Amino acid sequence: MREDAIRAAEAHLNGIGAKDISAVPYHPDVVIQTPLGPPVKGADAVRQACRSLFPLVMGIHIVRHIVDGDWCATIFDFEYTFGTFRIIDCFHVVDGQIVSIEAYYDPAPILAGFQKAAAT
Repeated sequence: MREDAIRAAEAHLNGIGAKDISAVPYHPDVVIQTPLGPPVKGADAVRQACRSLFPLVMGIHIVRHIVDGDWCATIFDFEYTFGTFRIIDCFHVVDGQIVSIEAYYDPAPILAGFQKAAAT
């Protein structure tokens, strides 16, 4: 289970960093919750939401995984075109598929960066 959780979390984060999420094992009913909006539900909607970030993504550096059963909390630095931010994502992985992701970060500087990027 530990290896499955880490593998799935890394597939998601490294996929976003590489701007290619085609191999991420999302469960068909996956749900992502972030501080910036309502939950995104379903694999297709999650893939679309992730792809919308690609123009602003510079890279992702994974710092640490903390695993407990089928849960994996991953601390990482998300490098956008407008700055780098420390984020913690909590992944629930069942049978190798990501069932849910909850992101934890201060949304204020990221939201300001999104707004600045949109204005240019």
